[in-house]
Amino acid sequence: MIDRIVNPGAGDEEPQEAELEVTLRPRDFAHYIGQERLKQNIQLAIDAATKRGEPLDHVLLHGPPGLGKTTMASVIAHEMGAQIRITSGPAIERPGDLASLLTNLQDGDILFIDEIHRLNRTVEEVLYSAMEDFKLDIMMGKGPSARSLRLDLPKFTIIGATTRTGALAAPLYLMATVVLSFAGSLGLATFLFSRLGTEGVAFNLTLLSFLFLVALGVDYNIFLMTRVREEVAVHGTREGTLRALVTTGGVVTGAGLILAGTFATLTLLPLEELIQIGATVAIGVLIDTFIVRALLIPAITYRLGERAWWPARRVGPAAPGPGTRP
Repeated sequence: MIDRIVNPGAGDEEPQEAELEVTLRPRDFAHYIGQERLKQNIQLAIDAATKRGEPLDHVLLHGPPGLGKTTMASVIAHEMGAQIRITSGPAIERPGDLASLLTNLQDGDILFIDEIHRLNRTVEEVLYSAMEDFKLDIMMGKGPSARSLRLDLPKFTIIGATTRTGALAAPLYLMATVVLSFAGSLGLATFLFSRLGTEGVAFNLTLLSFLFLVALGVDYNIFLMTRVREEVAVHGTREGTLRALVTTGGVVTGAGLILAGTFATLTLLPLEELIQIGATVAIGVLIDTFIVRALLIPAITYRLGERAWWPARRVGPAAPGPGTRP
């Protein structure tokens, strides 16, 4: 170190050190400090993709700023021996911008999108089909003369980086309502069967009713909370929850009644096992539709307010600052 300070030419005899001075970012996993579990998982995926002769599957990196997401993307590109192109979500304003980026990629290239959560909704829809099918649909012209053009894209890899982690509070209480709905329907159905003089319940009743009701509950939760999230971004959590309930209430109620009626028809069959399964699921669908989805989940979300999205950052409109008219 002393020789290097007093002799500026000493660096010429150390080409490896001179190369490291070009950038402070590590280029491979050997020089990437920390994140051992993440490095092992990504290295396993890279080895598998290399053996298959295919590009790496799409990757999403999330974490607070300064954690090394951009550096990790560069390391992945180096380990894959691929070229990396770097952009950001706000920079891709229109589908045409995304088309320009994707059509200039080569097989195996990596497109790194920082702040991917800030992509425009229209751009997101185009990106989804490009990621899944490696095809790009573009509308040429306007009006009656408009036509759709489908372009084949090279096999590329998208690496997205986001600082917006998913909410933990909402999934927890949503899953709790699904389990509560199942337990309530099973308990009520078992009580009715015992009052009707049925000797025990069917062997597969618990398992099959659990599968049907949990699948239904998760599907309804996704449908409702997706709409809630969209309304919250504009109107805030409490008002957005009420607006989402009004918007989705008719659809959820209608679908619930039809589904409950469908399973209720199983009670007309001369098989005791099917009668019990049909009655249990029908009861569970009605509980889920009129109590859980219409009352319980909106009430919990309304009561929690912004805390419903913890630990994510504010998803509603920003509070007006000083001197700003509300």
